[in-house]
Amino acid sequence: MGARPLRRAIQRFIEDPLADFVLGRNLNPGATILVDRKEELTGEEDESLVDIKIIEGEPRAEKVTVPADEPVEPEEAPDSED
Repeated sequence: MGARPLRRAIQRFIEDPLADFVLGRNLNPGATILVDRKEELTGEEDESLVDIKIIEGEPRAEKVTVPADEPVEPEEAPDSED
């Protein structure tokens, strides 16, 4: 099998079903998508050959950093003469 037929097979059997699966779901951050081959094939042409599952991950808190400000000297007020 050459590179082009292999690329088309990967697109047809993995990328297309995966894209349809992801577009039809609401995935949470940290989730993992597991793509595996189906154990039993029924022989139907339209059926997907891959089994796609979501493994929910634990939500992670994002680290928030605040830039350290350099100490700023207060500006001296001009002397006012009354």
